[in-house]
Amino acid sequence: MKLLTEHGRSLKLVADTPTTAGALVFGPPPTPNLPRVHQTIQDQPSLSETTAISNPTTVTAFRRVFLSPALEAPVHISGTPVVRVRASVNATDTNFGAVLVDYGPATQVSRTGDGAQTLGTFDCWGEETAADDACYFQVAKRTTAVTQWRVSKGILDALNRNSYAVAEPLVPGQETSFAFPLLPQDYVFPAGHRIGLVLVGSYSGYGSQADQNRATISLNVTESLFDLPVVGGKGALTRAGLEKVTPAGLIETPADEPKSEASTRDLRDG
Repeated sequence: MKLLTEHGRSLKLVADTPTTAGALVFGPPPTPNLPRVHQTIQDQPSLSETTAISNPTTVTAFRRVFLSPALEAPVHISGTPVVRVRASVNATDTNFGAVLVDYGPATQVSRTGDGAQTLGTFDCWGEETAADDACYFQVAKRTTAVTQWRVSKGILDALNRNSYAVAEPLVPGQETSFAFPLLPQDYVFPAGHRIGLVLVGSYSGYGSQADQNRATISLNVTESLFDLPVVGGKGALTRAGLEKVTPAGLIETPADEPKSEASTRDLRDG
């Protein structure tokens, strides 16, 4: 699986091993004619977002995690990430979910209460009347200390992979292409942090109706793509230290993956 920048450069998203998460690196062209790598995701309808993204280096059956090395310089993204996977399913329907994660210690504006809190202090402006109190409580950002932060997220109901109006059941065992956008985002991954992509089946915490058939998804890692709009392209990735060889013991991506051409707008058209 590869991750593409806005300038057509790519990071290799390398299959995980039984004991390590997958890798996300930018490097030299891979060795050609390598076999396709398939890995499974067991759909878990009750899976929470917190469980899906926590402990990213631990390999579990209900997700696949791909991690960059620790960044040597900040990486700025601006635009709409798009997941494009090749996969087969042992059922006629399933969900796909993806979470883009910033792994590293930081202080973020909390998502609780719209990120704001009312203080006990107040400001007064102008004259007070019987009908209008001139004093107002002050408001401040509600911040939280984190070690992981969801940057963006996206879902796809496989039945409606081509049209929101027309359902198309899957053929069990037949490999199919699936593409779906994540929410647009402008975000800077700080130096020292790691960029993570987490792939799951049902993503019940993001407005999707979880499938109860608990399908097994066989992901063709080699022929899957993740488009990420990196500001500065190859230069930004090189400065961040992502121009490295594939980690020892992991499987390189073959050189003949399909190129990404469809626009995000096309993906949203029904």
